[in-house]
Amino acid sequence: MTQAILTTLQNVMLLMVVLLVPPATFAGTVTLATHELYPYGYHDSANNFTGYAVERVRFAISRCGHNLRLLVLPWARAQAMAKTDSVDGFFAGSLSDERKDLYVASVVLAPQNWTWYLLRDTPLNPDSPQFKESAKVGSFIGANMLAYLESNGFNISGAPKDTAALFHMLIGKRLDAILANDLVARKVIEEQGIGPIVRSQILKNEPLYALFTKRFIRENPNFLECFNAALTEYETLH
Repeated sequence: MTQAILTTLQNVMLLMVVLLVPPATFAGTVTLATHELYPYGYHDSANNFTGYAVERVRFAISRCGHNLRLLVLPWARAQAMAKTDSVDGFFAGSLSDERKDLYVASVVLAPQNWTWYLLRDTPLNPDSPQFKESAKVGSFIGANMLAYLESNGFNISGAPKDTAALFHMLIGKRLDAILANDLVARKVIEEQGIGPIVRSQILKNEPLYALFTKRFIRENPNFLECFNAALTEYETLH
């Protein structure tokens, strides 16, 4: 075999390898903000930050050939940093008109149901026309659920920092009903031992996403395709 033919075959093989590699935008670090919210992201008994959403994001970022710099912050601050392009994005958040305008969403990262929680002995009914006017309601600060309550004219009487504080307000009868993520609330109810005295009613399904800044996507146009494919791959492997 002549050297020219050998060189040609080597070039063809190299091209085939390149075509098989998933598109990646750069071999660098992606900085994302998130918050501590079990089961999506939390510190385990060994103080390692893990969770349903965290492990999926870690896998996808690594699969696309990048390093992940993860900032665990209060939720409102995590979003503020994304809004000022201080990070490349944040997770895990549901969609809203504002977020659709500001960010580019991944495929679904994690499930979520917006759910009403009330004391079991209350006569209030979230489906009643009077509920919106008379019930004192709340959700935690920075949540899309709180923005939903505000934009739909509910009587908001509390917006604490997290879901655990929301339940304390409900049990203390400072609120008549709270709007919370069902998976997060399930853990809080278990920890507080309040299952027998609360009841729930699903409002609607609102999946969670990883949200990237438009600046980041503009500078790295192939990133999202790779990230989404890697999330799908993770589901097939687990």
